[in-house]
Amino acid sequence: MSVSDIDVSDIDLMPQITDADLCPHDARFRAARDNLSTWQYRILRIGAHLNEAEYNDRHMSHPTWGLYICDRPGMYLERHGKRYPVNHEAITLFPPWVGYHYRFPKQHSSGHAYIHVDIPRLPSALIHSQFKDIYAITNPYVVKLMWDWARRFSTEDIDEMLLALEAQNIASQVFTEFLLGLSPQQQHAIIHPGKNWQRLQPAIRHINNQLSQNIAIGDLADILQCTNEHCIRLFKKHLGQTPTQYILTRRVEAAAELLISSEKDIDSIAIQCGFPNRQYLSRVFKKHMWTSPAKYRDMR
Repeated sequence: MSVSDIDVSDIDLMPQITDADLCPHDARFRAARDNLSTWQYRILRIGAHLNEAEYNDRHMSHPTWGLYICDRPGMYLERHGKRYPVNHEAITLFPPWVGYHYRFPKQHSSGHAYIHVDIPRLPSALIHSQFKDIYAITNPYVVKLMWDWARRFSTEDIDEMLLALEAQNIASQVFTEFLLGLSPQQQHAIIHPGKNWQRLQPAIRHINNQLSQNIAIGDLADILQCTNEHCIRLFKKHLGQTPTQYILTRRVEAAAELLISSEKDIDSIAIQCGFPNRQYLSRVFKKHMWTSPAKYRDMR
């Protein structure tokens, strides 16, 4: 498999998934797919290459969902001191910001392909509260679909638009399988977030739109029409963080995405994401991401 990585974040993809594209499955699959019919999958980066020695013992963490496949056993991921063998007969699904280390035996080379996808329907705070693990999608049809897609990278004439559209279809099927494997409580949380979650949306939108500015808890409380104390309780109950913690998390997330998707210098990224300077961004970023902004950008 040839080495290839493609940034497709600028390609405008309209949903073109039809029933004919979906894998044959039972009624539960169709019902789950229908529940996700309003979701949009923004494909940001795709690639297929060989894992070489430089990938061993590297920490990885991305602000997007990651779909990964490798073609032989032996590779594993390490997170919080625990080992997770990579099932070479499955698609490994990583939620955003789930950090891990690549590990595999010396002299081990493995075919590897990935899709990085953003789902605007799933806010980062909801993801943080519900998904903290690494998941395996074992449906053989979907796994074969992704491998057939990955092999197209070895052709001489790579059609980036076609690869991105196929990646969008794969993401749709992977997340349908993913939904089927969740507990009823988790399914309900992401399909029907509830009125309290919806109540927080104006404050979350304000945070996302004002990351470069000073954001006070009082401003959020005014938007939610409640006291500062009740605002803090709402954030902790539904997001697991205080407003201050959540704002800092969003700033780190925004900086990480810009480091990957843009060529802006780190000083500019720091200011755009609400950090007073590059040095402060570096301190906070390293605490959250286990690496510096510059080294994180080099992982692209």
